[in-house]
Parts: sequence; structure tokens; C-alpha cells
Amino acid sequence: MILDWHIKEAGRGFPLVLLHGLGASSFSWRENIGPLSQNFQVLAPDLPGHGRTSPTVVADFRLETLTREILRRLDEHGVAQAALVGNSLGGSLALLLAWQCPERFPALVLLAPGVALERLPLIFYPLRLPLLGTALAALLGPWTTRTALHLSYYRRELITPEVVAGYALTFRTLAQRLALRRLACQIDHWPLSRVEALQVLIEAFDNFLDGTLALLERNYHCFFGAIVKELSGELVASRSHSAPHSLFSPVLGKALL
Repeated sequence: MILDWHIKEAGRGFPLVLLHGLGASSFSWRENIGPLSQNFQVLAPDLPGHGRTSPTVVADFRLETLTREILRRLDEHGVAQAALVGNSLGGSLALLLAWQCPERFPALVLLAPGVALERLPLIFYPLRLPLLGTALAALLGPWTTRTALHLSYYRRELITPEVVAGYALTFRTLAQRLALRRLACQIDHWPLSRVEALQVLIEAFDNFLDGTLALLERNYHCFFGAIVKELSGELVASRSHSAPHSLFSPVLGKALL
């Protein structure tokens, strides 16, 4: 725990920060934290309004605010440099952090990273609707978690009662659900030209970055295909699946190491 953020920490070594996706929590890294902690100091925060972190720890949910607060928490924890791993919203935050501070983040692992920059997952779009969005947010209780996971997981046999309970943490209070709506409304989607400019900037950081690995869903190849590194055919992009770290955790761990 760092101040008012819930952060799972394990291991010693070079810091490795795991940033989860929209509507998820550090629970989504459950299969990776243990193995990675054998080689790294792993830090897996619950982003504001997710998991066990209160939505009141930030004034707003703009991407710029979230990246600034992540930097502040890393400063408070004495982390001068770290490798970043991000899925979905966390991938977008990792990209922005590397863009802002390339010398501070020498390596990136990106899992469907463009989602918060280019578009929201379809399940969250209705939250942006005036008036109706507030009512829908109120209905997004833990009882809807299984349905949401069925829309996100390709291998649905992995959706066990334990998995449903773990992801339901983010939806357990009305304040959290309303915070998700605020986040969905406050994300300012980038035009394609700006996303492509960010890609060029990230590629220009080769003199800073030790390496960039991207696991991309089909829809993101056009944006970030140039920074994909093949892993001897072991790792493939998933079909309509926004939780590749849950599906490919042993291979992901090998890739990170």
C-alpha cells in the first residue's frame, strides 16, 4: 500500500510496474506477479476507482491526470526507473509515460495499448450517454461481471467463480461505478494523426528503450504494428480478447524475462 493507492508489491530487483485495463484491477496480473517477482521488484497498482483504490484519490480521470499521479506514486516509493507493462487503458498510460519520460522507463510491454487513445471497449461506450449513462453505471454492479468477462475472454472456460469475484471488486460500490462513467466520459480520444505521431516518437526512443514488446489485438495492428517483435511464433494476437496476460501468462512471463 502506498498512501491511498492499493498497490501489490513483490520481489526485489529492477522495478517492473504492471498497469491494468479499464474496469479491471491488479487482480488481472495474478498469474504473473509471483513468477515475475523472482527477477523484479513488481508493483501492480489498482488505478483510481478500480479494485481497492478509492475514486477520490484523483480530481479527475483524464489520461494526463492519471499519468501524473502514477509518476507521483513512483516518486513517493523511491522508484527512479522502471519497466512498464500495460494492458488496455494501462497500455495507453504506459505509452504516455514513456513519451513524457523516456529516460525513466527503459522498457515497455504493451498489451492492446491503443484502447484508451483510439476508442473505448464497446461495453463502456453507453456510459458516455447523457443521463442514461449515469443510470447504466448504477446498474453495473458485481452481478454484471460475468457478462462483461464473456465479452472480453476468448477462452470462456477460464471464467471461473474466483475470476468473477476478483474482477467484481471494481464494481462493488456505486461510487466506483460512477467513477468508471467519469473516466469513460473524460477520456479524450485522439485522432489517428496524433496516435501515429505518438508511434513515431516511441520508435524514436530506441536510444533510450532497451526494448518494446507489443501484443496486439487485430484492431490495433494498423496503429502499432511497427513495434511488434515476434517471439518465435509462440505468442499470437488474440481474437477479440482484451486480457492476453490471463490467456498467455506463461509465455508472457517468458517474454518479460
